[in-house]
Amino acid sequence: MFVRISSVHLWGLALAIVSYVSPVCADAQQGLGSGVPGAPDVSVNPNYHVYRWVKDGISYLQLNDLKGGVLMAVEVVQDQLIVLPMGSLRAVPKNGRAVDQLEEGELVYGNSDATISVKGDTFEVTVACGNPADCSTAMMQPSP
Repeated sequence: MFVRISSVHLWGLALAIVSYVSPVCADAQQGLGSGVPGAPDVSVNPNYHVYRWVKDGISYLQLNDLKGGVLMAVEVVQDQLIVLPMGSLRAVPKNGRAVDQLEEGELVYGNSDATISVKGDTFEVTVACGNPADCSTAMMQPSP
């Protein structure tokens, strides 16, 4: 036994599904951790995208490659840096002080909260603070 469904009913059903799903999918495509996060690109380097958000006094920075791949994301709280668990780069163990910073790295992002620089395949994120020897910093490299 076949039930006859008119094309008008099918189109109506399709539109209902699309209108229900579209807002959910749109939200899933934006924000921290996505390839196109919906925040302005604040990078000073044409080879990378840096996106910045501030919420409740906390700065969030996300570094993407030119194809939209997330390389890393960090959180800056006052003068402390927290590497967030996302992106293709991994933290390189070090003592956490700017004394070990990259020599002659190329600037990717710089603001009053932090800087991101790159040399080769190594990225460095340093929080701006009064005494450079006490500034929180992280070195990031591609996973082996």
